[in-house]
Amino acid sequence: MPIDSTKNPAAQIEHRNSESNLSNEVIRDKALTVDAVLGVLGRPKQMDISSEGIFVPLQNGPAALYPGIDVAYDFVMPVRHILMQNNTNYSVYFEFDMPVKPGSLQLAPGAILRADMHIHTMHLMCLTAINVNYTEGACLVLRGER
Repeated sequence: MPIDSTKNPAAQIEHRNSESNLSNEVIRDKALTVDAVLGVLGRPKQMDISSEGIFVPLQNGPAALYPGIDVAYDFVMPVRHILMQNNTNYSVYFEFDMPVKPGSLQLAPGAILRADMHIHTMHLMCLTAINVNYTEGACLVLRGER
């Protein structure tokens, strides 16, 4: 018996991901909704990806964060949505369009951040060295969407 994806958000995502070709360039499904995604504070958040659906590549930035150093990651054009997933065992500190400082926002280990805002530069810092957008192992995933 097939799963009724209208009543199960997880089934909706699984069903849509199996039907669409999700790549770094384009998300074809413009109305993906998730009922419970953990944000910065760990509270469930309603999420709606209803934009042009185009991932914007990073213009610069190293492949890793170094302990205690603010690193700026510029997108090739301003983005409307930020998606960050922390697949490491360390907290990552971040700011939008300004350097990281004491009291900056923090993305906990294993957490996902989805922010709807116009930015051009994402500033990141970690207290240990971690990889960014690495293809293997634990890393921080950073995406901007137009």
